[in-house]
Amino acid sequence: MTYSGNQLIKVEDAGVNVSLSASMDFKDKSHTSKEYYYDRNGRLAKDLNKGIDTISYNLLNLPRSLTISASSNSVTNTYMYAADGRKLKTNISGKKTDYCGNVIYENNTLKSILIDGGYIEGGKYYFYLTDHLGNNRVVANESGTIVQSNHYYPYGMSFTEGTQTSSQPYKFGGKELDTQKGLNWYDFEKRQMDPVIGRFPTPDPLAEKYYSVSPYVYCDNNPMNRIDPDGRDSYLLIWFSKDNETGHAGIAVDNYKLQKVMDSKGKPVLDSKGNYTYEMVKDGTMTYYDLWPNDEVGMSELQSNVKSDYSKGIKINSISDLMRKDPTGSRSGNVSAEGRAADGIVQIDTDYDQDKGYASGTANSGKMYNASEFNCSTFAENALKKAFPALDASQFVKVPFSLRLLYKNTRVVAPNNLYNAAMKLPGATNISGPKSVVAKPYLEYYGK
Repeated sequence: MTYSGNQLIKVEDAGVNVSLSASMDFKDKSHTSKEYYYDRNGRLAKDLNKGIDTISYNLLNLPRSLTISASSNSVTNTYMYAADGRKLKTNISGKKTDYCGNVIYENNTLKSILIDGGYIEGGKYYFYLTDHLGNNRVVANESGTIVQSNHYYPYGMSFTEGTQTSSQPYKFGGKELDTQKGLNWYDFEKRQMDPVIGRFPTPDPLAEKYYSVSPYVYCDNNPMNRIDPDGRDSYLLIWFSKDNETGHAGIAVDNYKLQKVMDSKGKPVLDSKGNYTYEMVKDGTMTYYDLWPNDEVGMSELQSNVKSDYSKGIKINSISDLMRKDPTGSRSGNVSAEGRAADGIVQIDTDYDQDKGYASGTANSGKMYNASEFNCSTFAENALKKAFPALDASQFVKVPFSLRLLYKNTRVVAPNNLYNAAMKLPGATNISGPKSVVAKPYLEYYGK
């Protein structure tokens, strides 16, 4: 590989090209001195090996159109996005796809409905079996028959595919793969990713935070231990209010380590006095915090301060653990843990200065619990307000007539409401759970 700064400009592959056109191996179709071209914003404009002639982008640095040449003809793919970056519509090789939340239409006909852990297509349910990084390895139907199996190289290129009676495209990292005309790019929501060379074609939108790392690499060039759902770094965990459950909320923040600042050649950056310079970078783990009452809240205590019980910093080793394990059990109080992984997780863009401080400081302060004024959701909302001061997930609760001698009308932050509000934050995305849930005021469960 040949680079100009941190931009890849040429790749030579000494291996023999695989003749199977549909294979994902690197196709070395060009042997010129420069094979990759970029625009003034550092975005890939031309790839001679893939036959990409032109790419135009919108203001979010997402592709608006892409023209790719084949041996016999060329096609232009077009893409449409919402203002927050959500993909709404594509036209790829003549196939028109509409993305309506979790419902997908192809050529104006219902194609599939995406659900947690699988999808519904043709009136049948299919589910995923994933590995520790969240990659879809096996797809099976409702009777357990395998319809697709996938095996990946570290950056997501498939090296063998067994059962393939299904062409469902959600594979590495659970992301959608576009194989048309040999493009073979994964849609990582904020950017596309080329698994063959392990790079993004556009710079990291958060590159100014991690200037010691190339803005084009995937997962800091460490895909065996890290994943990149969409490049964000704080996480709201919600156990939904449903049936007779009140629900719960917690917050996880990335852990950082002090690291020497290195230049593009791997040499330490020195200050004016010749000393090493340092920066705070994510280490791949997270710390989880939440708030509980020490004992079950009684009927007469809904607007009273009671003894609190905090999770004072539970270390989470990976995104996979965050999505699969219950972090709510490491406390000393008498209220039972949730007993399952969070129903929904929203990943939110924050930085080191915003992550540190509030959650850990409050968890160690002993501040009292109040089901109306300072509950688990209020605690998590306040942590997010360090980055988004205008966030307001509160909902007015009119106290039932039978309880007006005990309580006054109030505004309460409830788990479902907080989840919906967090999903509307700039750059927020759900890495687990639905796009939205039915809003339920916290006090409904006590007032009826």
